[in-house]
Amino acid sequence: MNITESYFLKALSNYPKDIEKVIENLNQSLSSDYRHAPSLCLMGKVFAQEIKDYSLAEHYFKKALKADFNYAETHINYIKLLLIYGNLDLIDKQIEISKQVVGVNLCELYLVKAKALEMNRHFNEAIQNIEYSLTLSCTDEIDKELEEFKKRILRKMKTNLLTTNNDEISLYRWSKTYSY
Repeated sequence: MNITESYFLKALSNYPKDIEKVIENLNQSLSSDYRHAPSLCLMGKVFAQEIKDYSLAEHYFKKALKADFNYAETHINYIKLLLIYGNLDLIDKQIEISKQVVGVNLCELYLVKAKALEMNRHFNEAIQNIEYSLTLSCTDEIDKELEEFKKRILRKMKTNLLTTNNDEISLYRWSKTYSY
């Protein structure tokens, strides 16, 4: 193990409980090897999840992808950042690229895609992605989370259907009231 990896492991062991130590160790790691993909990825994750500086997080994720495209952890974290931006097209492109990387968590990829579809009110497609994610899941804990997510989307679909029907009923009543 070299100095870069040693500082990275120190940062990782402190994440997320002591962000100051995490950043200090990541800076040490990156000062000895500025292209260390795991350190760049963790730095992006810190900026995305803890500091909420999404542009800087994106910068670190892109640097990590350039440094080592096959580091699977960067792909999923970058896609989660894209979810914050809400750009479904960009998320779809990145997911298709990420599927080719050995070791990437496909279950998690489809879960993030389902969340993006939910945000854009494509509920049926979201359900399909959850179903596919369920087939890839390997733990009961993840299965339960996916089932709860599926229930929530089904509730939204039902609410959306009722809202749509109410809008149509209201429009019908309005047209009867104000017809010539």
